[in-house]
Amino acid sequence: MSVSNVSATSQQFTIQDPQSVVLTSPNSGTYTYLQDISIQWTKNNFTDNIDLYWTTSTTFSTSNVITTNFNSHPYTWDVPSSLAGTSIYIWVRKTGDSTVKDRSNSSISITGVTISRTIAEPITTSDSWSKTTGLW
Repeated sequence: MSVSNVSATSQQFTIQDPQSVVLTSPNSGTYTYLQDISIQWTKNNFTDNIDLYWTTSTTFSTSNVITTNFNSHPYTWDVPSSLAGTSIYIWVRKTGDSTVKDRSNSSISITGVTISRTIAEPITTSDSWSKTTGLW
């Protein structure tokens, strides 16, 4: 069947994929609290800044801020010593929009640092005790 004399009027519109952000790194691993972590992500269909957070569970929260309203890429996080011994998830979200977010695939372990030193002073004849390796 053919149709003739068809007309339509509409406002101008654009169809596009929804906005999203994907945390690409880190998605797992073990880091010391003295080690910087390079946090990387991919934004899709938006140019707004991003916020970074950490949580100890898979539930999103803005309680533990890494940085907010960040406009560069990647972000280098100097992990605080208070996180030593903790497993965390890193979250990235579009600034001010909790519907556009992602988190690390697995928890990331933050460990303390063990430093060992060898005492290497020479023993003199006046010393009446022996020196051994000790932990600092």
